[in-house]
Amino acid sequence: MHEVYLSNLVIGAGGVFIVGGMIQLFCQALEVRPAKRQRMRAELSFKNWSFRSISPGAMMIGLGALLVGGGHFV
Repeated sequence: MHEVYLSNLVIGAGGVFIVGGMIQLFCQALEVRPAKRQRMRAELSFKNWSFRSISPGAMMIGLGALLVGGGHFV
């Protein structure tokens, strides 16, 4: 059996946080509107961004970076 080290778990959790934060920011920037003929139109729009709207994604990326960087010290 392979041994599972705590540092690998911490680094993996950090990677998950980074990817989750990037997905959060992408979904925040995606603007979906109805278009002609019952279709949906999706665009990237940064005009709706504010500190309050992007702070969860930014905190997830920051926490993930700390976990990935500090995982070797565990």
